[in-house]
Amino acid sequence: MATNDDIVISKGDLSVTLFTVDGTAENIKNVLKVIASSGGTSNSNQEDGAKETKIVDLLRITESYHIEGYIHDSATKTAKQIKDDLKSIVNGAGINGGEISIVYEDTTITGYIEDLTIKKVINDDVAGSGYTGKDSADYRVTLEFIKGVRI
Repeated sequence: MATNDDIVISKGDLSVTLFTVDGTAENIKNVLKVIASSGGTSNSNQEDGAKETKIVDLLRITESYHIEGYIHDSATKTAKQIKDDLKSIVNGAGINGGEISIVYEDTTITGYIEDLTIKKVINDDVAGSGYTGKDSADYRVTLEFIKGVRI
């Protein structure tokens, strides 16, 4: 798979490829504890001005991925079967424990899907002619994937 190509989501024996449309957004959030400077301002120290804000970096970093893609028929499964596989992956894929894996920019990342939206796309004219390009999608998928491990 080439860099910035389609996203592969898998768990257990199930694997789903999402054909990306608008790219994937990465969000990295670091939890910081912001502490306003201690001590109040009085008439005798106002001329010193504002005090530096103190920050404690907790290094509690959350990496998440916003993925927009689509599903269409493959050589072996209908788009509905692929959609059902994706829903099964989110629901545990029928196996105990374990994270979901995605392949993003040639790197395998493990974590969990926090939010999944699947929208049926009406494309009878396009699909009926045998065209399989981007606009032949049967389902539009938007998901939020959080990198992490189960505790």
